This record gives sequence, C-alpha cells and structure tokens, in this order.
Amino acid sequence: TEEGYARLAQGIRDMAKELPASAEEIASVAEMAGQLGIQNDSILEFTRTIIDLGESTNLSLEQAGSEFARFANIVGMSQKDFDRLGSSIVSLGNNMATTESEIMSMAMRLAAQGAQVGMTEAQIVALAATMSSLGIEAEAGGTAMTTVLKRIQTAVDEGGEALAGFAKAAGVSSSEFAKVWEEDAIAALDLFIKGLANSSAEGENLTAILSDLGIKGIRESDTVLRLAGASDLLAEAVDNSTRAWKENTALSDEATQRYETTESQLKILWNRIKDVGIELGQVLIPAFMDAIDAAEPFIRKIEEGAKAFSDMSREEQETILKMIGLVAAVGPASVALGGLTSGIGGVLKAGGKLSELLGKSGSGKGGGAGLLGSLGLMGSKAGPVGLAVVGLGGLAYWLY
Repeated sequence: TEEGYARLAQGIRDMAKELPASAEEIASVAEMAGQLGIQNDSILEFTRTIIDLGESTNLSLEQAGSEFARFANIVGMSQKDFDRLGSSIVSLGNNMATTESEIMSMAMRLAAQGAQVGMTEAQIVALAATMSSLGIEAEAGGTAMTTVLKRIQTAVDEGGEALAGFAKAAGVSSSEFAKVWEEDAIAALDLFIKGLANSSAEGENLTAILSDLGIKGIRESDTVLRLAGASDLLAEAVDNSTRAWKENTALSDEATQRYETTESQLKILWNRIKDVGIELGQVLIPAFMDAIDAAEPFIRKIEEGAKAFSDMSREEQETILKMIGLVAAVGPASVALGGLTSGIGGVLKAGGKLSELLGKSGSGKGGGAGLLGSLGLMGSKAGPVGLAVVGLGGLAYWLY
C-alpha cells in the first residue's frame, strides 16, 4: 500500500542517518528482502541486520541477505530473529578460528538436516563454526555431516545393532543415547564425538570403528575424525552461540564499534546532509515544476520568435537589432531627463514620431508593414519575434 511504502521510505531515511551505508544501499537491501519473501513488517529489521553484518563482518550484503533469508526458510525460523542469528554468527566468528562468511556458508549446507533432527538455529551455526574452524570446506563438509546425521537418525529409529554401535562409541547405553538424541541431537552428537576421542586416547582404531558404523566414505570419516581430534570444541561453540542468541548483543556491539570510526562518522554526516536535501526537494520540486509549467507558453513564444527571426532577411534582422539598441539607450536617457516618460518624449521629438520611424524602417520589404508589424506589435505573423525583442530590450535596459 502507499502507506506501507511511505513507512519503508521513512525507515530507510532514518536508518541512513544512523549508519554509514547510503540510503541507496539500504534501499537495495530492502528491495532484496522483498524479493526473498521477507514479510512487510520484518523488512526494516532484516535490512538493519544485513547492513550491520555488511559493515562489521566479511559477509557481503548480497551473501548475508540471500543466505539469511534462505536459512530462515529452510529451518522455519521466525522473521523476528534475524538479529539473533547475526549475533550468534558474529560471536562465533570473534571467538573461533573461522569467519562469519565461512560459518554462514557451512550453516546453509547443514540447515535442512540439522532442522530435521531437531537442532536449533544457534546449534546449527555452532556446528558449522566448529567444522569450518577445523579447516573443513563448506561444500564437502556439509555433505559429509549431513550423511553422518542421517545415519545416526536411522540407527535411533531402527534400534538394534546400529543403535548399539553408536551408543557404544559414545560410551553410553542404547536407551540413553536414543533418549539424548531425541531430546537434544547436538548433545548426542557431542557424546559421540567425545566417545571417539576417548577411544582414540586408549589406542583404538577410529577408522575401524567408523567403518563398523557404516561411516566409510573419505569425506565422512575425515569430518568425524577432525571433530574427534578437537572434541571440546563443539560443546564450547554451542554454549557460545546459544548465549549470544539469547543476549542478542554481539552484532549490535560489533557494529557500534565500526560506526564510531572517523570514516563511518563522516559517511553518516554526509547521509544526514543528503537527507536534508531530500526533505527540501520534496517541498521545492513541486513548486519548481509548477513554475516551469506556467512559463512554458512564454518559453514556447520565445522559441517561435527566435525561429521567425532566423527566417527573416538580413536587412530585417539588422533593423530589429538596431531597435534593441534603441531600447537600451532609452534607459540612461530617461534617467538623465528625470523619468522614463520624459526620456521617451525626447526620443520622439528627436526622431519626429517613433511610430513613423518604425513604420519607415520596415517598409523596405513587404509593402509597408513596418517594424512594429514585423515585431508582432501590430498584429503581423511574426508576433513571437516582437515578444522576443521586447524581452531582449528589457534585458538590455536592466543590464545597463
């Protein structure tokens, strides 16, 4: 609706007065939000979160915007929680050997299966940060972990030897492992990882254990072995991410530090100056347009007069130019004689009668229409020329 667009426009302008991003950049993110299916009531909040991420992390506006929106769609996240997701990712990026861009890329590949087994948004990005901090690439690692999670889910659903194998690797009973998995899948995964680390410390062959569990692919086994080699990392990441999600301050704190720099403050100052221009333009532009519309007939007459002047003979053009000089001369003469009327009277006396002078000057062509006729002051077809000459004469008088 028009009211909705007006609210968005004002929100974008207000945001530009607080952020170093220009109103145009903010508007482009809001446009992207609409294209990605963000609800009207959430567009401004989504836009603010994406701008903060783009300014304070290595996430580009395009990556942050598209991947945040799609992540929310995949896991069914509330569109009121984009800032919380941003806080979790920023906190993980600040405290682990990875970047926000790498975390988000990995999280996109874990999102579907993570949500399927009941992981929260904070837990999914924590697992993503853990894996990327171990040097696991998003494309390969995402596929590998998805396969592992599916195997565990199948084992829990089917029970029997498959479930017993994972429970044994985790160091717990089958019933306990199944219970933990159903209540908190990331906790069960952490049990499994730490159980493998303990087995490795006792000298057991982890590759053989994984093979018995059906985890035989090179990418799957490599991913699990790296996690087992840093078994405390996942739990720490989950605690970090969950706390940041609840507190919801990490992103705003990071962005505030960025916005306090001199460079950012100068950009914000310039944005405020441009906003003043927008405000003035909204008031002045309609008035200017009305003035242009009102002057258009006069301008058209001037243009027609100029064309008519160019179509005249050289003799007629010279006569008109002399007339312009005469009008310019009347100005100082009138001042010297005490008034414009007296000045014109003196000119009439000096030349006989001005009407006779003008009549004679134009009689060389056209049978005596006279200069007044050619100027359009006596109803000739060259009326626009008369208007143009009168305007030029007035200009000459004013300039003098």
